[in-house]
Amino acid sequence: MQNFTNKLNALVIDFLNLWIHYLDKFWPIVGFLFGLCISLAWLNRDNKSAGFFSGIAFLALVFQPAFYFAIPYAAMQYAGVDFHLPSYHLWAFGGGTLLGMTVVVLALRYLSPYIEVIKHRLTKANSTERNRKSDIREIKKFLPNAQKAYDPAKYFN
Repeated sequence: MQNFTNKLNALVIDFLNLWIHYLDKFWPIVGFLFGLCISLAWLNRDNKSAGFFSGIAFLALVFQPAFYFAIPYAAMQYAGVDFHLPSYHLWAFGGGTLLGMTVVVLALRYLSPYIEVIKHRLTKANSTERNRKSDIREIKKFLPNAQKAYDPAKYFN
């Protein structure tokens, strides 16, 4: 059991070392992902997909800014080392977030007509179209002629 615990601790320490090593590259990428997901979650707040985008945004928020504040405390607790991450990481996260939100707004603004054209091409024409036999507005021309001399009074006593 002790061997398993040592391997698990080594795995966690290796993960945190790699995370710190690649931190410069992850901040804008995760910020962009966060901005993308938070804006898509807000736009789809009435759909089921809002939960999916909110979950990804929450994970992005936990794995970057939370680690930014947690890693120095963990380094002091476990290694006794005073360690601080540079503040430009938070600026990169904020810039990536704004970039992600901007991409969603621009995509909605400029790609919507193209998406509508594709959706129109993929939509199958319905058999109940206008000016067909199922169109009730002009049903009279498809029905047989009514009797002109029908008098219902002759059937009453």
